[in-house]
Amino acid sequence: MWGQEVYNYTGSIQTYTVSADAEEGSQLTFLVRGGDGGRAEVCDCKAGGGNGAITEATITIGSNTSAGQIPAGTELRLIVGGKGTDEIRSGCFAGSTGSGG
Repeated sequence: MWGQEVYNYTGSIQTYTVSADAEEGSQLTFLVRGGDGGRAEVCDCKAGGGNGAITEATITIGSNTSAGQIPAGTELRLIVGGKGTDEIRSGCFAGSTGSGG
C-alpha cells in the first residue's frame, strides 16, 4: 500500500505520477469529493449550498491501455474544483418579474 495523498483546490493543474516500480495488476483508488455549492441570500430568502458529491474510482496498473489500465510511471493530471460562489444581495423590490411570451 502506498498511502494516501490529498489534493486541494489551487486553481492550477496538479500532477500525480504513478510509481515507476508499481507492480502490474496493482490498483490505485481515488476517493474524490466535489466542492460544496455556494449559499444564496436575497431579501428574506436564504439557501445554503449543497454538499459536494463523493465518488470513488479504481484504476489498474498495467500495459493493456485498451482495457483502461495505465502503465507504471504515468503522470496523471488532476483538476481540483473549488467551492461554489456565494450570492448575497441586500436589496429587495416590490412587484413581479419574469418573462412573458
